Formats: sequence, structure tokens, C-alpha cells
Amino acid sequence: MKLLIVTREEKADKRYGLGKSITPLVELFRQRGHDVEYLSTETLGPRSLIWRDRISRLLIRAFKPWCRYTDIHALVPGIIERITMGRFAAGLAKKGGFTHVHCHDPFIATGFRWSSFFMRHRSRWGVSEHGFGCYVQAFIDEGIPVGKHVNAFLHKRERNVLKRAHWVVAPTRASLLQLQRDLGVYPAPSHWHAIAHPPTTLSHYDRDNARRQLGIGEELLIIGVGRLIPLKRFDLLIRVFARLKDSQPAMQLRILGEGDTAPLLELARELEIEERVTLTATDDIGLYYSAADIYVSCSQTESFGMANLEALCFGVASVCTAVGGVPEVVGSGATLVAVDDEGSLLNRLSGLVHPRRRSEAAGQALARSLAWPSPESLTTAWLEVYQGVPNSIMIIPEQRPRSTVYAEEPLSLLPLPTALSLENVGRVLVIAPHPDDEILSCGGTVALLRRNGSHVKVVVVTDGGAGDPDGTADGDIVETRRAECQRALAVLGVEDIVFLQEKDTGVENSPEIREQLRGLVSDFGPDWIFSPAPLDLHRDHVNVSLATIHAWQSLGFPARLFAYETWCALPVNRLVDITSVRELREASARCYETPLKYCDYVEAFNGLARYRSLYIEKSHGQDAETFLEILPLQSVEVTDNLLSLRKYQEL
Repeated sequence: MKLLIVTREEKADKRYGLGKSITPLVELFRQRGHDVEYLSTETLGPRSLIWRDRISRLLIRAFKPWCRYTDIHALVPGIIERITMGRFAAGLAKKGGFTHVHCHDPFIATGFRWSSFFMRHRSRWGVSEHGFGCYVQAFIDEGIPVGKHVNAFLHKRERNVLKRAHWVVAPTRASLLQLQRDLGVYPAPSHWHAIAHPPTTLSHYDRDNARRQLGIGEELLIIGVGRLIPLKRFDLLIRVFARLKDSQPAMQLRILGEGDTAPLLELARELEIEERVTLTATDDIGLYYSAADIYVSCSQTESFGMANLEALCFGVASVCTAVGGVPEVVGSGATLVAVDDEGSLLNRLSGLVHPRRRSEAAGQALARSLAWPSPESLTTAWLEVYQGVPNSIMIIPEQRPRSTVYAEEPLSLLPLPTALSLENVGRVLVIAPHPDDEILSCGGTVALLRRNGSHVKVVVVTDGGAGDPDGTADGDIVETRRAECQRALAVLGVEDIVFLQEKDTGVENSPEIREQLRGLVSDFGPDWIFSPAPLDLHRDHVNVSLATIHAWQSLGFPARLFAYETWCALPVNRLVDITSVRELREASARCYETPLKYCDYVEAFNGLARYRSLYIEKSHGQDAETFLEILPLQSVEVTDNLLSLRKYQEL
């Protein structure tokens, strides 16, 4: 095999990002007798750079009038840079006779594919997706505005190139699932894989020696690693550090990364901790890991988090935000906190100030790293991908062996769902895929919330146009279903209703839907959100659920999230006794005359409510509604597990 690996790396990326995971594999490929060449932006000649800049300026002038709400000056150069790398790689692949080309970006692959076609060169090629989800999301995460039409265009192009690739690889299962959701690809094609990054090869030092070299005595040393960009949230780390110093005066914070240091240094000055905070770039990051007491990652998104794995390999007590693929990577080796949650981060770091707790956390970190797949096994996995072995390769190790779970944690006798208190709940957002879902699934709870004075807003995602297949309704079915919804909710005292008018049975977990729901959540500011579950038999329900969870996660878990039951019973953990409003709930549901012509949904859901009343402890309640509350720190794991069950149902 003659392999060409293509990235758009620059010096900072090689220090802190992609290059650190590629280099060990390149050496192992070569040891196995394969001819490998590693191509990056630094390889481009002056002519290619001039061509790239000219095309960028031309496209910016041509498309600027059509790209409203898009920062085209930031977006276009980034895309053209990648396409240029692909074009350059195609020429090199033909000239050098490369049999396989691995593009570490979908738009590098686009440039390679187009150029190879015109050059009449054929080779096997594929794509690695290094962001959490689709390519355009990385721009959005870094604060670059992308308009609706441009967003849709880029999604289509990315979906198209991934369809034609010989392989598509993401570094975690969570990343692969998010890519599916972002692009609306379901189920995952057989040439999509999840393969972990190998541990990087860094210099290890004796702790005392490392601290002497860095000029650190007995102070507690906290480090953060990554590019100095807003989504890494180093500002949050500095603010928490400022609050933490009161309990531990002898303490230093060192942030290792390239970028604009001025805003972070100014923040440190404002908080009067500038003498304790250092921002620097280094080529010997192992020296800092060897000296560190605590490692912290506050990132708002990570598909993998190479620095997190490195900290575990050095046995550093670690605290990381539970975003993207991070929980999958760190497992039990790090403490997880919610994104942008200053209080939780301060609490966890306060605990690690104590030497005993820090020692325990360091042991967990090292144990997790020792269970990591070896570079040799990862090399074998990659070679199988290049050879076209189908199906996803899931090689991220489990947190602990499955056979020991029951021995360590005996099952509780009867884990009944706990009663949900409805007192003092200010704002409640109910998201219904279709008209009637909001009543059948949580109508009794809504009635009780309104009785207690809560403001309930209902968002109906689809137009209900597929709800009368035999055409029994008089007039426009969409207007009929809307009127039924308004009458049904009026019975419960709900007047705040939003109709998104998406096509019934055609809802996708698209960027547009996610952004709409994100805006609704942000504007309304709910205390609670009720939504369908990822485990449901109706495709619309699943996609609306995933879009809601995505919006909720992206906003930093601003409300409690409850998944309700519709076409599939759930493993529930919360319960509401609705006996007192049973008749009101039924009267509301009976307003949906159109669907009731096809099935007695009311009687079916009354049966479910009677069954769920078994869970009402020490009470004579006869009806209950139950929910699965999804907690922030478990949201990725719970969502993935429910989706896995959904896929198993399809099989």
C-alpha cells in the first residue's frame, strides 16, 4: 500500500492537535512495510498559496451579495484552503502512484475528488471527521456566522462527498452519531467507522525535576491545554481559579496554547491574579504534564480531546466538561462537569485541593490510560479500513469490564420512579412532534402545572398533514389539526402555542430545526422542557428529540429535560400522579376528533396511565404519567443507549 495522508495543519495544529495523533501511526505504517507520505499546509509552494488567495478573493466578491447572515470573509478562505490541499494532493497522488489517499477534512476530500476526476487518476480515498459533528458546525462553534442557505449548501456538499468516499472515520462513537444527526444520515453506512486516536509520544520527567525546570516549588499547579480561542473557555478557568485561590493560597495556573493572550491576561489582571497565571506555548508539553497536580478542560465542544487523553496518560488528576466525545474518552479517569457551569467546576477543583482525593483521581486517570488500545492495534484497525472491511470499528474501551458490574454494584430491589414536585415551576416548554402528542403524553402534568400557575408554552413541530390518510376531515387537514390542537390545549388552560409547520412524517434532525428549537429555548427561558425520547417508534419523534437534546446541550443545559412516552414505553425515573385531572385530560384529548377516527388513542393512553399508577407509593392514585429525566452529565450516554435500542428495534 502506498498511502498519502493529507491535512491542512499549521504549526499550532501540530503542537496541540491533529499531528500528534497522526505521527505515531505514520511510523507504525512504515514499520509494517507501507510507503507513507504526510502532506500538510507547510508543504504548499508559493504558487499554490497565490492561487488559493486569488480564488478566495474572487469567490468573496462573487458570492457576498448572496450570502446574507454569513461571514463570508472567514468562511470562504477556510474552505478554499482545504480544497487547495485536496487539489495539490491529487497531483501528488497521480505523480507518485499512491494507491490510498486519506483526507483529514471533507473539503480536502472534495478538492481531491474533483481534481482526481479531471486528472483521470483513481485511488481509494476516504475522510476523517475531526470535529464533533459535521464540518460547518466547527465554524459555527468558533463564532463564525453561517446563514441558513449557506449552511444547507455545505451540509449537502459534505453529505455528498461522504457518500462517495471509500471510508469515513470519526475518533469516537459519539462523534460518529453526531455526524449522522447533523447530516441526516440514518442508519450509518457500512463504510463509516469510529477509531480512537493513539496516545501521543511525549517526554516523561521525574516530577521533582520537572517542577524545578519550570521554577515551581510546593505550589499546587493547575494546567489547561489548547488553542486560545473562545470555545475552549479558558476565561472560565481563570475566573474559577481566582475563586479557588482563597482556599489554597500557594497555587499557580499555566495555560499552554497559541493564540491571542491579551484578553485572558487582562482578565487575570482584573481579578488581581496576574502573578499566578501564565500563558505560554511549548514544544515540550510533557514537561508540564509531569509537573502538574491538576489538569482542567473547560471546552464547549470536543470530538475527542487529545489533551484530555494525554493528561490521563501522565496520571494527572483531571476535570473535564462532559461535551462531545469527552465522556467516551475519559471514562472514569476524569471528573466530568457540565459545560459553562462555574459552580460545579469550582466544587470539583475544591475537592481536588486535598492530597488524598487528588491521589485517588490520579490513580483513576492512570488506570484509564492503561486500558487504552495500543498503537499497534489501532494501526491494524486503520489497515482494515483501508482494505474495505465493513461496519464501524468500536475500539474505545468500556469504562470497566461488563462482567464485574454486578459484583461491584448489586442491583437495587425495585428502583421506582420518584414523584416529581410541580410546585414553584415558573416556565415549562412542551415540544410536540405532532398535534396530540402534547396531550396524550403529558396532558395531565400540563393541567396540574397550569393549576399551580406555571406558564406553559407548547411548540408543535409538524403541520399534522399526514394525520388523515383517508381524507375524512372537512376542509384543509392542516387547519383542522391546528384548530383541534388549540381547542385541546384551551381545555387545559394553555394559550401560548407555536406551530413550526414542518412537513408531517418528514421531520429531520436538521441544523434549521435545531436552530429553531435553540432559539425558542433561549428566548423563552424555561425551567423545565418536555420532549419526545430518542427511543420511540415514530421517526419524527426521534428526530425532534435529538434536535431538542442538541439545542439543550448547546445552550449549556439551561433547564431540566424530561422525555415523555408516546409510541414506546421508556425506562422512567420520574412520576406525576394525575388522578385528580384524569377527566380534564381525557376531555382535552377528545378534542382531537380526526386521529380518534382511526384509533382510540385516549383509551390506549388511559391504559398506560393506569399501569403507571403501580409506581405511586402509599397512595390510592389511579393514574400516573411517567418520564425519563435526562441529566446533563449522562446526556450523551443516555441518548446513545436509547438510540442503540431504537436501531435494534429496526433490525
